[in-house]
Amino acid sequence: MNFRNLFGLFLSLFFASLLPNSVLADNVITISVKDLADNHNDEGTPIIKFSLKANGDVTLTGVEGVYDPSKRVYTMTDKTVTITGDVTEFDCDYAKMETLDCSQSALLEELYCKSANIKHLKVAGLTKLLKVDCRYNDFENLDFTGCAALTSLKASGSKTKTLVLKGCSALKTLEVSTSSDLEVLDLSECPNIETVECQNCNLNTLNLQKCEKLNDLSCYENKLTSIDFSDCKSLTSVTCGSNPLTKLEITNSPKLQYLSCYNAELTQLNVSGSQKLTDLYCEKNKLTSVNIENCPALARMYLFFNQISKEEMQRIVEALPNREETQKAKITAIGKASDREEGNKCSKKTVAAAKAKNWSIFFKNEDTYQIEEYEGEATYYAVTLESNFRDCRYAFRCS
Repeated sequence: MNFRNLFGLFLSLFFASLLPNSVLADNVITISVKDLADNHNDEGTPIIKFSLKANGDVTLTGVEGVYDPSKRVYTMTDKTVTITGDVTEFDCDYAKMETLDCSQSALLEELYCKSANIKHLKVAGLTKLLKVDCRYNDFENLDFTGCAALTSLKASGSKTKTLVLKGCSALKTLEVSTSSDLEVLDLSECPNIETVECQNCNLNTLNLQKCEKLNDLSCYENKLTSIDFSDCKSLTSVTCGSNPLTKLEITNSPKLQYLSCYNAELTQLNVSGSQKLTDLYCEKNKLTSVNIENCPALARMYLFFNQISKEEMQRIVEALPNREETQKAKITAIGKASDREEGNKCSKKTVAAAKAKNWSIFFKNEDTYQIEEYEGEATYYAVTLESNFRDCRYAFRCS
């Protein structure tokens, strides 16, 4: 080979290295099924369902015929189906497959594959991927490493044990509820996350570090023993009940409006300084105190089935903001149920103090679902009277 040809080859290789992967290699989506017999329709024909949007031509292998934009159902001729082309949107909802490999489809932006019996989903490294809806599948794990453009992920109802979100810096919305095997959720590399639904999982760890834009969190019915909200400055709504939490502190979230932490193991709750908090549901815990200092917007509070003494209940009422009568502010402070004892105490004096601030205190019967205003518990005093004849001790009722 002479020098001129060698130099030309060098230039060709150099400029080729600068081309995007989508130019250098075909963009391919691969679908694999375990057995063709598992994918048959009512007539016994093996089929696969999908639709897509693409830039340019699309070719198919493993099915009869050629790609037709108006067609969604194809007859399978092989257990492996490939879709080659610059696909930007792929939809295989309610299809049936074992593996969906999109890792070589570099231009893919939207993926819809819910209820498709998928065990293995490969999407890591897709830098243009924006939206994924992969709910109700049989994933063993989910890896979205390097999906830097991903903003919305819906993966509820899966069996995944691990969810990797490394480098998902654009993610705003995450739904992984009812993922019964998911134990750890790490959102520390998702600084733009705004909404998280991870209720009814098996979580024992929830990492919210650097989640400064998180405003709505639903994580009830898990196994969380602690949650650190110190970086969550934008929170407006938190539902974290039915977890074995013993302590909860949310004091660095000035936008918080709604907090539900019922039916946990809480002995301490601090929401002081929550300037916009209107609704606090902390019933069915083991609380002996609640810090609601400087919560001027508070209007509704569920506190029944705790361990609040008369003195502490009085202090809580004293910390309540004054309300207008038309606002109908209320505390449900006392409860009754056949399977639970009420540990709270609330005196007539405390009820009167609440009414002076235009707050009503209520009693709830959990067995009948009846709610009515509570008049307060009578106070009894022990008094000793002495005479020349004998000591006389009387207990009298003072309301």
